[in-house]
Amino acid sequence: MSEQLTAEDVLGMTSWQISEARREGLLAGLEAQLSKPPSHARPFTVPTDLETGRPVPQLGAAEVAAMSPKEIDAAGKAGKLTAYMAGHDVPPSGPEAS
Repeated sequence: MSEQLTAEDVLGMTSWQISEARREGLLAGLEAQLSKPPSHARPFTVPTDLETGRPVPQLGAAEVAAMSPKEIDAAGKAGKLTAYMAGHDVPPSGPEAS
């Protein structure tokens, strides 16, 4: 298979050249990249529990939605909302996560 074209390669191409490149499969990688939903999440570092040295379990959106404001405040102070606040959703992990 031929080398995939990048966005910079496509900028100077005519519509006919782009159609030919697509037909030859040279745009598959670029099209796949452009069709992904944008991510607005920021990088984060999971805090470490000072007593155990283990990573603090993170809570996801579903778990936060079910919490009271006091519980959310306590979870934030405990470092359990670091991923959530950075825009990453964590799948629910059961009762041991709270």
